[in-house]
Amino acid sequence: MKRKIIIFTGILFIILINIFAFSKISAIRNNIKIPEHYFKLPPGKYMRVLTLGNKEIIGDILLSRALTYYGSHYYEKKYQYPYLFDFFKDVCELDRLNLQAYLMGGRLLSERFPHKATKLLRKGAKTLDKSWKIPELTGFIYYYNIKDKHLAAKYYEIASEKPFHPPYLPSLSSKFYREYGDIENAIKVLYSFYINTNDKRLKKSFKYDIEKLSAELFLRKRWIRGKVERVIDGDSLIIRTKSGYIKEARIIGINSYELNSLIEEERIYGRIAKDFAYYNLNKKNINFSIGGDKIDKYGRILIYLWYDNTKLYNEEILKRGFAKAFLRYDFNKIMKKRFAEAEKLAKINMRGIWGLKYLKPIENLKYMKNLIGNISKVRFKVYKVYQGKKYLFIESSPDYMHTFKLVIPVIFESKFPPYILNISDKIIEAYGFVSEYRGVPEIRIYEKSQIKVIE
Repeated sequence: MKRKIIIFTGILFIILINIFAFSKISAIRNNIKIPEHYFKLPPGKYMRVLTLGNKEIIGDILLSRALTYYGSHYYEKKYQYPYLFDFFKDVCELDRLNLQAYLMGGRLLSERFPHKATKLLRKGAKTLDKSWKIPELTGFIYYYNIKDKHLAAKYYEIASEKPFHPPYLPSLSSKFYREYGDIENAIKVLYSFYINTNDKRLKKSFKYDIEKLSAELFLRKRWIRGKVERVIDGDSLIIRTKSGYIKEARIIGINSYELNSLIEEERIYGRIAKDFAYYNLNKKNINFSIGGDKIDKYGRILIYLWYDNTKLYNEEILKRGFAKAFLRYDFNKIMKKRFAEAEKLAKINMRGIWGLKYLKPIENLKYMKNLIGNISKVRFKVYKVYQGKKYLFIESSPDYMHTFKLVIPVIFESKFPPYILNISDKIIEAYGFVSEYRGVPEIRIYEKSQIKVIE
């Protein structure tokens, strides 16, 4: 009898608590002034008691409400989602094993609150320590949102150590370590999976990647620090070392078109390559290693060159399609293979000079800032043509400090017909390498075929 009374009393107590709790929630709901208050939840450890063992169901309902609400504000650029982090923290505390709660929270928070997103995901990684998806998303956020390549590489490496991870994770971890400049860790990650995998295709791929990185590491250990004093063309430079040694250098494994070629199209290709080199290297500190036969028949040192610390210029100019691979002479076989692959990819993807014939003109010039460092074709109505001391400027707008312009060096002006000075209010098309001056995108024009009047 006493036992029945105790059970009855306990049930009645739970019912009363829930009635009180839901009446309070209802009262709060009726007094909500702004919809964001729906995201203000009690701490997860208290909500677990109220769910009466149904924390998974309640957690899923809350997540669906969050997703619906987030979606309704997705296109509001200034909307800040003030309670979103606390909401996901409480939901994940309510149901600690809900993988989707951590992943959804990480994705939704990553755009506006990337550091809070990684905080939530790190908490999830401790609870769900067998999941590769949480560290993989953490690495993604560090790479694309926070721009920390080292931590991105580290979290992709952690994800690669979890069971059932996809085979691309070790390669991405190695790639991000390389971009950060940590070649040794990039090799270590790949080697770890090379010796452990039984997949012959992956083993072959990892082996080649290890060989490529080992060849680069060998060259990096022989780095000489210097500064580019002058860009001669796409494959030749004047370099000054820290000790004051000045020498003309030839970039190994590439060949850009000649600036003085008798064929106009080749001269344009040569100028584009020089513009690319000038934009990335002129007056900048670089690292280089001497390779091949050390000196060519013209007395130039033969070099591998790195800029921005991690980018191998020899490979980058081929990848972008601004030069051809030049593999005739003897140098590192692995690097030869890398350069040949870079050129092949540029041709397949029609990048740089390989895709010039297929370029479509861009008419909305506000997008030109996104194309700095690449080749582009533009079409616009000329606002004004302005003659300066060294350059002829063809401007697209009166707001010359914030728009786009074409620039013709005065020494090339004789190549153009006289009417080039009278094309104001005309619609023109032009193409070339997009660089910038004081933050304003521009294309330099050297040959008359780079520009034409449409109407």
